[in-house]
Amino acid sequence: MEFLVYHEVLHADMPNNGHDKHFRKRERKFIPSKIAEKEAKEFEDGYKYDANVSYCWYTVSNQFLDTIHWGYKIEDKK
Repeated sequence: MEFLVYHEVLHADMPNNGHDKHFRKRERKFIPSKIAEKEAKEFEDGYKYDANVSYCWYTVSNQFLDTIHWGYKIEDKK
């Protein structure tokens, strides 16, 4: 998920590049967090999703997306 967010933030930072060589060059600089590496390892080892876990990805992701305007100027153009 971290990579997906990173990828989309690059699109926001480079809106006219699409997936050109400059975009791909920056995309390859992604470094996953230790938490993401641990979760990926657990998944490879047979991690089972538990719907009863209080951690709600939807809520957490919305909280993150609500902060993205701090780094980017987002305007509603009508």
